[in-house]
Amino acid sequence: MKEKEKLKISDLVWLFTIACFLGYVWEIIWHFFSHNFTWLIKNGTLFGPFQPIYGFGVLIITLLLWKFKDKNGFIIFLLGAILGSLFEYGASLFQEFAFGSYSWHYSKYGKLSINGIIYIPYCIGWGILTLLWVKVFMLRLIKLFHKIPAKINNILVILITIFMIFNLLCTCIVFDRKTARYKGIAPRNKIEEFFDEHYNDEVTSKRFPNLWIIE
Repeated sequence: MKEKEKLKISDLVWLFTIACFLGYVWEIIWHFFSHNFTWLIKNGTLFGPFQPIYGFGVLIITLLLWKFKDKNGFIIFLLGAILGSLFEYGASLFQEFAFGSYSWHYSKYGKLSINGIIYIPYCIGWGILTLLWVKVFMLRLIKLFHKIPAKINNILVILITIFMIFNLLCTCIVFDRKTARYKGIAPRNKIEEFFDEHYNDEVTSKRFPNLWIIE
């Protein structure tokens, strides 16, 4: 394999960040056209325009299907549909058990839904997106990353990594405290007091309109 086609840790950081941003844009566009042309900003993190589920999804698909990038398109489509659906299911269960909340539910679709977590037509969507990603976009983006001067790239990757880790940790605290307040659990330390004061239910509901507490 050529050096420019090798997958580096820095590539994964860039892919995660870009996918988080594009996922944020996609959620807004999808809601606009599927809900009678109404706007709804669906944030996935406390800071910035990001939807981390798309970032983690791209990382998983890239890592697991990297060796399959030269395979038949149907195989990639099938693997993408399976992996994407399993990831979506696992992500929903993680949010449920870690924070006592959920951000999507498909029970209204009846038999086209699996436990309200997976929507069958979206499984096909995962397959199509995976096929496009692996065959069209993945290598092209990575080759662009490798054109960034090494020193500049290293600095940017370190800064992005620090920011995203901090962002995700703060987001997790906000999710946890929203459920805790609903259950009447008081803050246990200064950090939780800070988040309760600055990111109360009103602020959180505006920032995360699709965050619902499990009754």
